[in-house]
Amino acid sequence: MRIRMKGFPEKNVTFERKTDAKRWAQHSKVAMREACYFRTLKAKRHTVADLVDRYVKDYLTVAPPANGANAQWQLAWWQE
Repeated sequence: MRIRMKGFPEKNVTFERKTDAKRWAQHSKVAMREACYFRTLKAKRHTVADLVDRYVKDYLTVAPPANGANAQWQLAWWQE
């Protein structure tokens, strides 16, 4: 059985019975729609610290906010 949904990797599994394949496909699709299917998604491997690093590198170096000291303190707190 093969299932494909936009935004998710394709999955191929072999079953002996067609009913088992249909049950697996239905369960997998529901899990994907409910955002419970994160086994191979890139988003699962990132942390808040990664997000803060990227924000500092991409945004703060280009356009620092008016309250720069306060923003730096808050970002350091989230990074920990």
